[in-house]
Amino acid sequence: MRSKILKSLAVITCFAMTILVLVGCSKADKDGYYDNAFMTALEKGLVARWKISDKEDSKSSYKKAVQAELDSVEEYQDKKFKNTQLKAAALDYINGLKEQKSVLKYWGADDFDERWSAAYDKRTAALVAINKIHKIKVSEKQDNLSELLGNGKSVNEKENLKKKIDAMLAKAKVERDDSEDLDGEYVNIIIKNNTGKDYSFLTATVKFKDKDGVVVDSQDVTAEGLADGETTRLRPYVETKDWETYQLVLNSYELKK
Repeated sequence: MRSKILKSLAVITCFAMTILVLVGCSKADKDGYYDNAFMTALEKGLVARWKISDKEDSKSSYKKAVQAELDSVEEYQDKKFKNTQLKAAALDYINGLKEQKSVLKYWGADDFDERWSAAYDKRTAALVAINKIHKIKVSEKQDNLSELLGNGKSVNEKENLKKKIDAMLAKAKVERDDSEDLDGEYVNIIIKNNTGKDYSFLTATVKFKDKDGVVVDSQDVTAEGLADGETTRLRPYVETKDWETYQLVLNSYELKK
């Protein structure tokens, strides 16, 4: 009797394993890659998330919504993709979801919204990258998808502009002005705006460093009404003359409307 039971269990186990193998294989494309399977899972995951998040706004619903997406796409972080760019974007998206899940432990904290927004920005930027490679199609709630893609495009535009500003500041010239006999000195900072944008203001911090790379003074400088193609001269006072190198770091800016 026991022998028959063991044989039956063995048959059932083998059958179950066979089914699992077949299901796993069925997810891949004919060439063994998972590009299309991931896109299908992504689309289903988005809809599953929206069905939860659109009903209520609570920590529990946030957690369930994020988990619904992770359950759908997380396995693809270890799968083979034919399109390497899609694989990279998929990993960014999955990591964005994981970051959102992690941020939930700060629910109720003063900086929760800021943390959540940062993770949301990363997630939507990755979604835009995915959509450029493989058009995302959802069965419902198209407005939700449009909102995500819209935010992602805005994030990318801001990031691209920041790179241009950083490059502009890196090319700025800083000249000593020894015309006055002081403990410190005024310096001339010459910045040419080649970012393609007009600014109501742009503020940066100038870090002055000695021969060892130690910051000996830092000053904030602001260029107001900086138009595209325009060159401006700023003249902050440095508390010491004992500096050899400098670095300009962007603080904030406002585009002219």
